[in-house]
Amino acid sequence: MGYADKFIDIASKVVGNNNVVTDEKELIKYSSDHSFVKPTTPIAIVRPGSVEEVQQILEYANKFLVPITPLSGGTNNLGGTIPAPGGVILDLRRMNRILDVDPRASMASIEPGVTFEQLQQFLAKYSHRALTPIELPKTSSALSTYLDLAPLYGWVYYAEEILTTMTIVLPDGTLIKTGQQAFPQIKWPYVHSHASPFAGLMNYIWYQSQGTLGVVTQGWIKIKPIGETVEAFFVGIDDEKDLYKVVREIMWLRYPRDMAIFNNTDAALFFAEDSPDYSSKVADLASKLPKWVVAFTLRSRKDGVEVMVADLKDKLGALGLRLLDDLPDVPNAKEKFISEVAYPSGWPKYSKYRGARTVLPFICSLKDIPSMYQALQKLAEKHGFPANNVGVTIAPTDRIGVVACNVAFNRALEGEEVQKAKKLYLDVALELLKLGAFYSRPYGVLAKLMYERAQVYYEVLMKIKRTLDPNNIMNPRRLSITEEW
Repeated sequence: MGYADKFIDIASKVVGNNNVVTDEKELIKYSSDHSFVKPTTPIAIVRPGSVEEVQQILEYANKFLVPITPLSGGTNNLGGTIPAPGGVILDLRRMNRILDVDPRASMASIEPGVTFEQLQQFLAKYSHRALTPIELPKTSSALSTYLDLAPLYGWVYYAEEILTTMTIVLPDGTLIKTGQQAFPQIKWPYVHSHASPFAGLMNYIWYQSQGTLGVVTQGWIKIKPIGETVEAFFVGIDDEKDLYKVVREIMWLRYPRDMAIFNNTDAALFFAEDSPDYSSKVADLASKLPKWVVAFTLRSRKDGVEVMVADLKDKLGALGLRLLDDLPDVPNAKEKFISEVAYPSGWPKYSKYRGARTVLPFICSLKDIPSMYQALQKLAEKHGFPANNVGVTIAPTDRIGVVACNVAFNRALEGEEVQKAKKLYLDVALELLKLGAFYSRPYGVLAKLMYERAQVYYEVLMKIKRTLDPNNIMNPRRLSITEEW
C-alpha cells in the first residue's frame, strides 16, 4: 500500500467511509472549472465535519506528504480549487454551522460551509444581512469569500475587511486563533484592533492566502442592518471617461450602501431573465442599455432616503445627468438589483451566455479605467473576439481611487474559440499589468505574471510558506511560478 492509499485509509477512519470519495466519475467533477487553469483530477475527496477532524486530516497529510486543497463553496471560475497532482480535495461544506450572532454588535460567527443564501435567511430574523459578492453566486462560502477579499457590493460604504478574527488549523494540525479569540477569558472575542499583533498582523497573513497556509475553520464576520427602507437607483453614462467624475460625486456624499458599475454587456448579463433564450435576451438588451450603468442602493429610514435622493438629484443635475429609479427595457430593474444584491446569481448565470465565463480580477484606480478599456477593446478586435462578449464590472471601494475590476470573457466550452479566448486572456493580462493593474488574487497564469515581477516579495512569501508549511502540502499549486496553461 502506497502513501496515498494509506492516507485515504486513515482519512476514512477519521471522517467515515461515506465522507471519503474515490469514485473516478465523482473525482473528475472536481478536476476543472471555467478558468484556464490546467485540469487535474484529485485522488480523493475528504469531507470533515469538525475542527478536530480537519486537524487529524492535516496531521496525516503531513505525515504522508499528500497535497491538500481546501474547498468550501463548490467549483469556481478562477482555478482556486483545482488540486495539485496527486492531491486531495478537503471539502469543508459539511462544516456549515452559524455558531453565534450578536445583532447589537452586528457580528456573526460562521464555519466555512455556510453559504450566503443560508446566512441571509438566518440573519433576516435579526433584521441584519450579509455583504454579498458581485461575481460569485449565493451558494458560495461566505467565509472563504471574505477571506479571499472577493469584491462585494458593500465595499463602497463598508470597506474591504469583513473578517475580524478567525480560527485556523495550521498545516501540521495545530490550532491557532487570531485577535481576541486567542484569549479564552474574553467574553466578546471578535473585536479587531489593527494595532494589535494578535489581530491585524495575524489576520493579514491568512487574507488571500488561497489555502496555502492552513485551513480557516471559523471566523467572526461583520454583518449589517438591512435598513428600514431600501431603494435602488441607476445612472447611465455613455463615455467611460466620465466614470471617475460621476462616481466621485455620488460617493462623496457617502450615501450608497451597495454599488456596482457595469459596462452594457455585464449589465445585460445581470438584468436579463434567466431562461432558455437567455443568450438572445442578453445580446438584445446590451444594445439598448447605456454604455455604462452605475447601480446602487440607499438604506435608511424613509425620510432619510428622501433626503439622500434629493441630494443625489442635485449633484447629478449639476453634471447634466439624471438619477434613474428604473432602466429602459428592464422591467422591475429596481427590484432585480435589490434581489441580486441579497441573493446573487453570479457567474453560473452569466456563463449561460456563451457557455463559460472566465474572469480576470484586478485592482486599479478608477481614473485608469478609460485607457484600460480602450486597450481591452483593441486587443479583442485584434484577436477577432466580439467586443460584446467582453464584460466589465467594477466594485468601487470606500476609497474612490481604488477599484476592483473584473474583465470577463464569455466563451464557448469547446473548439477554436476557447484557444482564441485563452490567447486574448494572456495578452489582456499583460497589457493591463503595464497600465497599472494589480492582480491581488493571482490564480493560474496570473501568479506567474505577478511573482516573476516581484522576486523579493515572492521570496519573503515563500519563507513564510516554508515556516508554516515546511512539507508544502497546503495547496502548493497556488504559489507556483511554473503554472502551465
